[in-house]
Amino acid sequence: MSSPRVYEPVPIRRERIDIEESKEPTRPSVQELKQMLNRIGLTCEQTSTEQLGQFIADVQAKLPSSQRHSNQGWFIGQRRDRLRREIGTEADEFRRRIARLHFDPEGGKSVRKAAADPGAAEFFHAILRDNPGGVDFVNQLSPVEHWRDAAAAEFAGGFVEHNPFTTLMLTKLSLLDITPAAVGTWVPKDSPAINEWATSLAELVSARTFDCLAGKSLKNNRNNCRKGEQPTRRWGETYRRPESYEGNMSSADAIKDKYITLAYNASAATAEGLDQTDMTAFLSNLVLPLMPTSLKDYDSRDPKTQEDLERYIFLAGDPQYDSLGNVVGATGAGVIGIKWRIRISEYRRKDKNGGTTHPTNMDIWIRSLLYPSVYKDRVNPTTISEQLDDDLALCPVEE
Repeated sequence: MSSPRVYEPVPIRRERIDIEESKEPTRPSVQELKQMLNRIGLTCEQTSTEQLGQFIADVQAKLPSSQRHSNQGWFIGQRRDRLRREIGTEADEFRRRIARLHFDPEGGKSVRKAAADPGAAEFFHAILRDNPGGVDFVNQLSPVEHWRDAAAAEFAGGFVEHNPFTTLMLTKLSLLDITPAAVGTWVPKDSPAINEWATSLAELVSARTFDCLAGKSLKNNRNNCRKGEQPTRRWGETYRRPESYEGNMSSADAIKDKYITLAYNASAATAEGLDQTDMTAFLSNLVLPLMPTSLKDYDSRDPKTQEDLERYIFLAGDPQYDSLGNVVGATGAGVIGIKWRIRISEYRRKDKNGGTTHPTNMDIWIRSLLYPSVYKDRVNPTTISEQLDDDLALCPVEE
């Protein structure tokens, strides 16, 4: 398993971050786990409530411990390539019209005016279909209604009216095939800055843009650099690592090993590690695709798109609180993207005497992008937003 990155110590600098504590971080559920294990060949008799509860406890006991100044999550997303194929016309027109707006007061007003648009309800249908973690996310931000298919218009109207900038963020992310997947320690407030950070970080960690950034040199004397200076160098601290694991194990052990391996690789992507609450949320609702019965080997890669499963967690560095418990600053922001593929040979085969094992392979590709704050009053006015803008100008996102 990967070792955490180590950087030279630098003076701690913080700046404002518009996040608030979530009502309840997402946790793995017995029902979700049962569905996943059924899909890789385990029968109902092998997935009792008691067995699944012990499975979850075993995984949580082996997760990396939180470090003192760990990074904490404020948005967890997943790539859903099928979204572009399945989204309806009204929903697609709505998201494209909204996504053209900017994170400013005029943009917020225009989003609110679209609250009653029929396409808004269809858009939420599209991003929340078969997505319990996404439902958790929007429900925590909705002031009145909770998501129900039968009352989509009422929910969408209230959500868009009260969360215009979060709505704008969700439409922009959906054009990158990213939807909310779970809830971590924090959720974004409905402010222009934090929701624009999410959009910018998602664009920068996308494979092509990330590869462009990783090919550039990091800025010299970063803490004293200002916006626009050293234009051929990047602000973001990049990290990427492929990992491959193989073994001969039962299907249940393969999934258990998958959870633990993903958690260690996610935490190792930052020097300070990832908070355990957010690791647990990140691992929740990881539903593996269903295989055609004609195939004897299990492969999580989508046979139509040849895409692998991928998740993102957006981070706040060591959030600091005031006396009322409100977050007032963070040492930086960033994002971790993990893509993985799991293969199990003859996954439906069962030995008569039990103890069935299968050759199992797991491939992981990890990318992370961190933006430590350089802001310091009367010393360096450069903000995280300006760092992100500079890097997007250095490696523009391809249309």
